[in-house]
Amino acid sequence: MFNLLSFSKEQNGVVSGLALDIDQIAHVGALKNDIYTIAVPPVSLDNVYPKVNYSLTNDIIESSGCLLSELAIGINRGAQKFC
Repeated sequence: MFNLLSFSKEQNGVVSGLALDIDQIAHVGALKNDIYTIAVPPVSLDNVYPKVNYSLTNDIIESSGCLLSELAIGINRGAQKFC
């Protein structure tokens, strides 16, 4: 079974797309264990998706994590373009 604490001792970080379930779990686990985390959502940074991750994105920023997007603020490419 994967052990997040031993993972952190190796000086690793978490990078994911901020999707539901496993991405959320990885970011929350990183935040709780002082592991740096980078979220790369498939939308612009002013349009958190999925909406349930709004507070998680704030937690990432407040913990000196990073949100990164290839889309400019205000650009919405729509769900059909996620892949």
